[in-house]
Amino acid sequence: MQDITAELGKLIMGYPGQMASLARAAGIERSTLYKFAKGERVPSGEQLYRLTQALGMPPQRAAELMLQGDTLRGSSEPVLRSEVELLLNTLFDMLRRLEKLRAMPAVLLPTEPLPVCGFIHGSVNTEQMARRLAMEYLQGDDVRPVLVSPICAAPLLYGAQKSFAQWRGGSHAVRQLLRLSKPGASVAGDAGNLRAVTRTAPFLFIDNVNYEARSVISPAVETLPGMVADSYLLFPKAALICAGNDAVVVTEPAVLEGLRQNYQSQYSEATPFLHATDWGHYFAETAELYDDFFKRDERAILLRWHPPLALFLDEEMCREMQLTPELDNDEVRRTVMLYLEKWKKRRLDVIFSEGGLLDFVRSGRLGGLPEEIYLPLSPALRRRLLLRLREEVQRDEPMLCMADPERQPMVPGLHLVILEGGGVVLCQTIANSLHHPCRREYLVEQPLLTRSMLQYIDWLRADGRLRSKKYTVDFIDSCLQML
Repeated sequence: MQDITAELGKLIMGYPGQMASLARAAGIERSTLYKFAKGERVPSGEQLYRLTQALGMPPQRAAELMLQGDTLRGSSEPVLRSEVELLLNTLFDMLRRLEKLRAMPAVLLPTEPLPVCGFIHGSVNTEQMARRLAMEYLQGDDVRPVLVSPICAAPLLYGAQKSFAQWRGGSHAVRQLLRLSKPGASVAGDAGNLRAVTRTAPFLFIDNVNYEARSVISPAVETLPGMVADSYLLFPKAALICAGNDAVVVTEPAVLEGLRQNYQSQYSEATPFLHATDWGHYFAETAELYDDFFKRDERAILLRWHPPLALFLDEEMCREMQLTPELDNDEVRRTVMLYLEKWKKRRLDVIFSEGGLLDFVRSGRLGGLPEEIYLPLSPALRRRLLLRLREEVQRDEPMLCMADPERQPMVPGLHLVILEGGGVVLCQTIANSLHHPCRREYLVEQPLLTRSMLQYIDWLRADGRLRSKKYTVDFIDSCLQML
């Protein structure tokens, strides 16, 4: 402990900026920082990790410090749990953030010719240039992918994200080469690997972005693969390279081609990390995607806004359910039942939200079936499904419970499936241009993420962030009284 506090004291008190700036960067109160520096308090794993990042410590030393703290506390779990919590909160908040971006008024971007090589001073100007380059790319005829650095600085990310979010034309490809540490080599390395997933979130849910990421394992002392600077965006006709708050824009074709070829050669040899299905599928294609999952016997968890009431539909209920006139036939009903039967055979723990249950009671929307194939369920059928849900909650196995919305928020339009030994599926459902729901799944094949998320769910239950059986049953009873 003395080694940790001694070094932290030197680093904190020797910080070149104001203590308030360090406190904001680390998300820690100034008074707490002074206690760390004086050895009056030992930082938690989460605090220590954020502090090493804010101090800009060399990766190797940061990892050693994290290991010392980990030994002191006896486990790396708090650090990884913090990263999983950050990932989930980022994912569930991303749709709201994108809506805000889409609602922002259009900004008149500069139109003067770009230089062959020009310097950009300050983060505001850098963000504006990223926004301009992204919009010119979207409006142009060269649709080769945008290539993104392993860690993308905020001005580059926000600028490009704003243009993509407000674009109403065709889809474009974005590729990112991620640098990962060897799993299990250090606490900081594992935490960084989880943070890499969080960094992909801004591009995941923009409906006109076809995002894909690959990864390479690289020791911390090596140069980042595909790196030309700390952070960069490589468009087909321009590159924006960022270091600190400043950047350089490059438009020389020969230089751009060399940078892109170097990136692409490493990207082609990297390991698939996160990839998406195509937009537009919803039903039969989704069942096909999960065929391999249905064959597994390992643990699986579903986090979703709506409760899994569609899984309680039997053949009689399915016959009672009114389909939309254009789809009201026996073949559609058989397809629905076959799809649901696959899920019913799979042991699946489900965590859902109070808001999703209330939405079902009020609207008759199931949430587990595409809304364009059926009409809102009758109050009588809603009541029968609620009674089935109540019965299943009381059984305990598999787990079926609600999350505390204040401590584990969820939103409609996004759910996660965590497959032990198979990865994590992030699924987004939106209304397309014809106002029909369409769906896209991202599969993240990273054992560390899968294992950490399963452990996080166990912690949610132990920490009281999931509602008790009694609370869930009482809430269902109150919903029954509304019908």
